[in-house]
Amino acid sequence: MADTGRLNLRDYYPRRLLRLYLPVWAAVVLAVAWATAFPRTWQDGDSWWLKANVTDPTAAKVFADLLLVWSPGQANHVLWSLQWEVVYCLLLPLVLLVVRPFPRLWAGKLLAVLAAIVVGASVGSLALSSLSLFVLGTLMAVEHRRLAAWARRVQGSPRARLWWTAGLGTCATLLLSYWVVHAVGVPEHMVAGAEHVARALQGLGAAGAVFLVWQWPTAQNAMTTPVMQWLGSRSFSLYLVHLPIAASVAVGLGGQPPLPIALALTLVLALPATELFYRFVERPSHLVARRAGRAVARRAPRPAHQPRPMLASTRDHALA
Repeated sequence: MADTGRLNLRDYYPRRLLRLYLPVWAAVVLAVAWATAFPRTWQDGDSWWLKANVTDPTAAKVFADLLLVWSPGQANHVLWSLQWEVVYCLLLPLVLLVVRPFPRLWAGKLLAVLAAIVVGASVGSLALSSLSLFVLGTLMAVEHRRLAAWARRVQGSPRARLWWTAGLGTCATLLLSYWVVHAVGVPEHMVAGAEHVARALQGLGAAGAVFLVWQWPTAQNAMTTPVMQWLGSRSFSLYLVHLPIAASVAVGLGGQPPLPIALALTLVLALPATELFYRFVERPSHLVARRAGRAVARRAPRPAHQPRPMLASTRDHALA
């Protein structure tokens, strides 16, 4: 992707895929190493979540995690969500062909994406609901000028603080809507349908939170502190390394450690591991991806008539 924020198809795939896969492959190796040092043997009374999601890796599980497109998350459980990111990366140019035209129909596109999330939740299609969330982010990128204009109008209003605060409250409510369904006592025969709609509302709330951080000066200031900048730039590395460490801590402490002690020890180990992973794996992977993209772009034949470049998704890990 060029610095202008537009998608360059000549270098998009090598840059994006290498940027994802190289850190993932390293994280899988580390997960296997942690599991070898602390075998995943669980006893009665141990954490049900760990027993369900953290097991000893096998060759098949490792291969699934390395490939990412077929049942990943077995050697390193967190990788299950990257399956849909990889699929979406492959589909993004096609998605843009649908999302970019007819900018005046942005509201209809938004409703269509939200409806797809509801349908995906209704039929139990994780693919449809997950990919639709990525489309929501892409729609935000395509409509970035419109969203920026809205933000300028809000910021120029004499009640700007009230509007921004109301937006924050609305986003929080939407993000919690799935649990609100149960808290407010929705009739039993309506619970399932309400839960499905709530999944779309949660996606809308997440998009709204991105908008606030992107455009609200107060949120921008909060997110530009050194701590938040460090967490943001290392978030992908932390995501990749934390669970095998947490599981190893639990095993090493006997499977039933006091939660405060387990959390504290996990943080003590995970934060330095995150920094090392970022410096020696993720950041070098970014450099390799950029060089590969430039090499492919130089060798690719240029068409006689260049098509108009397309905007890329806002999802970019530092969406990685």
